[in-house]
Amino acid sequence: DAILCDLGLSGFPEWRNVIDNLLSLLRPGGRFVIMDWYIDKPGLRAEFIKWIGGGEVDRPLLPVFSGSGRRFSVGGFV
Repeated sequence: DAILCDLGLSGFPEWRNVIDNLLSLLRPGGRFVIMDWYIDKPGLRAEFIKWIGGGEVDRPLLPVFSGSGRRFSVGGFV
């Protein structure tokens, strides 16, 4: 049982609700993988991404998962 969200959350206006709904579908022990943009200090690059895809690149996902009561890990690259 797994959920893959590939470049989706940055485009959803109600992204916290999307996460809550997806987590409610996931069985205990399942995996929820998010591959998306995150730029801590938005600048020209973030504005370009927003212009191209209409998404937000500075959404704070870590606090949402930290408070979920579920085990999670973070990995990434630039």
